[in-house]
Amino acid sequence: MATKPELCPVCGSAIPALMGNDQPCLTCGFAYPGVRHFAGRRSLEAWQQSIADKKKELLRRMIRCCSEQTRFRLNGGNLSLLLPGGPALPDLPESTKGGLWLVNAATKNFYADVCQYAAADNAVRCQLFLTRDGHVRSVGDNTCGQCNTQDLTDISFVAATAECTYAVTKDGRVHWRGQPVCRDTAQLDAWQGVCRIAAGSYHLAGLTRDGRVLIAGDLLDSKVTEEIAGWRNVCAVACAGNATIALCRDGSVRFAGRPGDARAAARDWKEMAAVAIESIYAVGMTKDGKVLLAGSNPNPDLDMGRGEAARWDNVVAISCSRSGIAALGADGTVRLAGNIHGLRGLAAIWNASAESIRRQLLHGALQVSVR
Repeated sequence: MATKPELCPVCGSAIPALMGNDQPCLTCGFAYPGVRHFAGRRSLEAWQQSIADKKKELLRRMIRCCSEQTRFRLNGGNLSLLLPGGPALPDLPESTKGGLWLVNAATKNFYADVCQYAAADNAVRCQLFLTRDGHVRSVGDNTCGQCNTQDLTDISFVAATAECTYAVTKDGRVHWRGQPVCRDTAQLDAWQGVCRIAAGSYHLAGLTRDGRVLIAGDLLDSKVTEEIAGWRNVCAVACAGNATIALCRDGSVRFAGRPGDARAAARDWKEMAAVAIESIYAVGMTKDGKVLLAGSNPNPDLDMGRGEAARWDNVVAISCSRSGIAALGADGTVRLAGNIHGLRGLAAIWNASAESIRRQLLHGALQVSVR
């Protein structure tokens, strides 16, 4: 019984023609990528099981690589991917190491000095580029002053709405330019130790470094605010409309919103690696790369295929706009559903570079451990 492998059965990297049976893959370290002969069916099955186990480990590494810095985002009809740092992979341009790809329905651009992109749902209103030296470049409509970001320094995270730019400093304070969603901006002045911000239509959620969630806004039910104030050990937070979802370090999920909101079913999720939310669905990604949805849309025409996201698997990252869902596959492809501007063109441009993206993800995954 024999096989003729040309690529590593785990990571897909090329196997040197003269590689011995006892030499590991030079990319992922799989112990027996070049095996060509088996003593019998049992040895073949053992080899296949070891491949399955190694693939599962590699997928979890990719998921962790993407979640640690939220590398993949859907913002205002654009997709962005923050590439892992460190030495570039063989056969990949040195210029692509550690920068950010930004893809829309017409173009793909690379920014070597940018570490985060954020935009309002209508990207024309406001686009933000956070540079590695902590400055914020802004593009768009400046009617409310949301693009007056020239004086912002030492910034570690940015968020955008149509009328306001929010910026988190490296020491955990929050600045804004434009018109915040909360009339009482003293709420934001009081925030300390913040590392991330998520914006809904009527409120802001600030994630602190010690795992709490802070809320500022004008139209939240007081009971919702009180519930969120009790959340602890949170590692990620997202908002849509007047709802907030959070992922805890133990893989459980918290949700706060109006009574009867079908997205509240996300509270039952376990073993999650990421969460996101849009106008109809709460979206979750399990630690083994499957997508879960909580919510309901009785009108298939308005759903625009978003319900199909529940069938996606082998994904390493998820993201949402107000009315759309995106997932990044372990193979480097993107999956999109919902009311996303230029959806087909966006997917086509992204997927034309899927193999390069897959190799970048592999590069980043091999630098992290599996918890």
